[in-house]
Amino acid sequence: ESIFTSLTSLIRLKYLNLSNNYLNGFLSNELNKLVSLEEIYLDVNQLSGLNPGIISLINLKVFSIADNSLTTLTTDLSTCINMRSFCIKNNKISEIPGKLIENWKILEKLSVSFNLLKRLPDEIGNCVSLIELDCTGNALESLPETFKNCVEIEKLYLGNNKITEIPPDLMSSLLHIKELHLYKNKLTFIPPEIGQLQDVERMSLSSNNIRKVPEEIGGCVNLKELYLSNNSKLSVIPSTAGHLRQLQELSLRKCPALKQLPDSMSQLSQLKELDLRVMKKKPACKLTTDIIKALQKNRCIIRGYLEKKAKAKKGKKK
Repeated sequence: ESIFTSLTSLIRLKYLNLSNNYLNGFLSNELNKLVSLEEIYLDVNQLSGLNPGIISLINLKVFSIADNSLTTLTTDLSTCINMRSFCIKNNKISEIPGKLIENWKILEKLSVSFNLLKRLPDEIGNCVSLIELDCTGNALESLPETFKNCVEIEKLYLGNNKITEIPPDLMSSLLHIKELHLYKNKLTFIPPEIGQLQDVERMSLSSNNIRKVPEEIGGCVNLKELYLSNNSKLSVIPSTAGHLRQLQELSLRKCPALKQLPDSMSQLSQLKELDLRVMKKKPACKLTTDIIKALQKNRCIIRGYLEKKAKAKKGKKK
């Protein structure tokens, strides 16, 4: 309280960083007097809540209170219609009030990772300027249908949740996505609409229950990194994977059901690392000599494979 009291005379203050201190309890209402504040950082403290009444900070653009002990959020910050970046990662929050974000139409970055969230509010669809959303490490089972309104999204972090499917219409709305992270979920199926993500550069689908990659993956023509490791039932990589000419890294580690890769893999001239290792087991995936030679010619490192021997031609009997 005394820290904020001593700052109240600084009515023109725009930037305030009180991270890595020993602030505890509820955030003081004295903060309201700093009416010119545009950015405030309160990370790595011991704050347990925000006092109701934080409504005077209409110029606030950046609010970060990561690594604290928050369990709830006040909706008073909804008046901060100029909010561009809001970070509450590493707290104990179980719900984001819809009213809090319903007027944040120019919000660009939202980080709510490593909390206790089971759902996102429908009002997330009002954040039409959102570029980056980080929900890593929660208990989400799905995204609200309204999220398809967030057509400007470029980075979407949904790893380590409980998501069971990606609705096709949602996938179709991610036309500007560059990074898509869905590792450690409960996915069994990749919708064919994934092929519409022509701008995506990095995609992580590791540690799911995916059985096959759809042929439409070939439409992701700018993909540079693809992670599919630890999908124990994955058995099919389509020949259209050969269309991924920008691909530099392909991780298929711990996929024991994958027995071979298509011949079109030899066309991946930019590939620098191909990981096929099966932990504590003999290699399971066979590569043809042509694939091996083509990739090694381009200095690609191949890990954990078997070479598929060409069948000897039978000679004619005399």
